[in-house]
Amino acid sequence: MPALVPVPGVVRVTCTGTAAGQQVVNVFHVRAGAGSLSSGAVAAATTGVGTAYATHLMPRLNINYSGGTFYGVDLTSDDGAEASGSLGGGGSGSATNVPNSAAVCITWKIGRHYRGGHPRTYLGPIATASIEGPTSLAAAFVTSTRTGALGFLTAVNATTAGGFTCQLVCLHRVREGVQLDPVLVSPIIGADVDDRIDSQRRRLGRDR
Repeated sequence: MPALVPVPGVVRVTCTGTAAGQQVVNVFHVRAGAGSLSSGAVAAATTGVGTAYATHLMPRLNINYSGGTFYGVDLTSDDGAEASGSLGGGGSGSATNVPNSAAVCITWKIGRHYRGGHPRTYLGPIATASIEGPTSLAAAFVTSTRTGALGFLTAVNATTAGGFTCQLVCLHRVREGVQLDPVLVSPIIGADVDDRIDSQRRRLGRDR
C-alpha cells in the first residue's frame, strides 16, 4: 500500500470511547494553518475538536458510552507534531437492549459536487428513546442531532491555533482509483441528519 500523501496544515483528530467494552472511534480533520504546524497549534486544534465533540455530540449517545481520549496529528509530514487529551464524560440517553451498532448518521455538507461517498460521521450507540420504529429514528432526536452537529461545526470553526482560525474539513485522497497529489481539502459548510437508523457493525466487536 502506498504511503499517504501529506496534507499541509491539516490535523487529523481521533475521538475514542467505549460502549459495553467495545471501542467506538470517530475521526475528524481540521485545517489549522497553511504549512507545518507548531506543537502548540496542533494542541489547540486537537483540544478544540475534543471539547466540541464532548459538548455537542457526545450527549446524543446512550449511557453505555464512556469518553476515552482525543488524539491529533499534523498531516503535513511524517514527523508532524502530535497532541492528546482526555475525553471526559459519556452519553446521556437511557438504553435498554440497544445494540452498539445502532447509529445516527451526520452528513457533512461541502461545496464540491461529485458522485460517490460524501463525508459522514456515525454517532452511536444511541438511546432507546432515539428510536421510533424498526428502521426510523424519532423526529425530536433527528432535530437534536442536527443541532448538535451544527454546534460542533461552529465550535471547531471558532477555535484558534497559533493565530489561525481553524476550519472543519474533509479530505479527498482518491479519484477514479488514482491517489491524488495534492490531496483535495474541502471546507465543511453545513450538516444534515436523516431519520434512518444506521449501523456500524464493528462496534459490536469481533465475531464469536
